[in-house]
Amino acid sequence: MDQHTTRRPSRLTTLMTGDLPPLDLVTVRATAHRACRERLNRPVNAEIEELTRTLRGQLNLLLIHAQLQVDRLDRGTVEWDRWQALIDQVRADLKHGSAEGPAAEAAYMEVLGRGARFLAECLER
Repeated sequence: MDQHTTRRPSRLTTLMTGDLPPLDLVTVRATAHRACRERLNRPVNAEIEELTRTLRGQLNLLLIHAQLQVDRLDRGTVEWDRWQALIDQVRADLKHGSAEGPAAEAAYMEVLGRGARFLAECLER
């Protein structure tokens, strides 16, 4: 391997060196709950912005942990396919972003909340 090729650290190496921040799944679930809970009125813009920003950060960290989980699995198995589908969906949601307007921004916040909730549940197993 030449000096310009980089290898992704193994899960064990990453956890031992502290290169990967630990997950706070309690906080992730609480944030997801706030984003997805039923409301009588649409949340105010400041809350939507705060939750969306927080969820985006949490999802990026969750995706790192989820990818490490997938890397341990045999490609093409049902479990690998499920994990990869979830990862691909969350990545697409993060890349897509929300449309303009308060209703669209609130809906996007809920999409991110559901993705965070699903990833947290899967990583907790």
